[in-house]
This record gives sequence, structure tokens and C-alpha cells, in this order.
Amino acid sequence: MAASCRASRLIKFASLAACVCLLLAFTAIPALGQNNPVPFVNQPLVPSAVAPGGPDFTLTVNGTGFVSGATVNWNGTPLATTFVSSSQLTATVPAANTAVNTTALVTVVNPGS
Repeated sequence: MAASCRASRLIKFASLAACVCLLLAFTAIPALGQNNPVPFVNQPLVPSAVAPGGPDFTLTVNGTGFVSGATVNWNGTPLATTFVSSSQLTATVPAANTAVNTTALVTVVNPGS
């Protein structure tokens, strides 16, 4: 993303048998002229695992450097994201995203300046 700021590190979260395991990946990729901070996500995501086939759920992402307009992405697809504070975002994960036992790549991207 040319006009975005992304943070990244790979973190594997514990999961139970037949659970959807969430992975967090963040890599610093600041865009030219970027004024927004690089977001950093603390572990774990809340929840860190969900049972496959469940309903939509709210994912809470805690960290630092979040700005209004930041987006939580699930395997590269933007989720409906709510900016709570510079240290917390929430996002709605549709049930279709957890229909089968899988691992997801969750990223946070700050908007370009």
C-alpha cells in the first residue's frame, strides 16, 4: 500500500483443537511523506482463537500508534474497524472468515497522510 503505514511481526497464538488460530503479522513499511506512526500490536489479540463455524465476532487489537482511520485486515481484506484509541481498535470478523479450521493473517494499517 503506497500511502499507508504498516507494522509487522509474526506471532502465533495458542489454539485448541478444531479452533481457528489467529496470526499477527506486522512489518514496518512507511510510505514516502508518511506522518502517521507505525502501528505496533501487542499480543494477544482478543480473542486469540475462536471455534470454526461460529457467528460474527468482535476482534480487539491492542497496541500503540493507531490513528483514526486505521484498518484491521484479515488475510489482506479490510474489516469494519472502529478506532477506540491510539492503543486500541476493534473490528467485526464475519462468520464466513472462520467457517473452517484455518490460520488467519491479521494486520493493522494506518492511513496515509
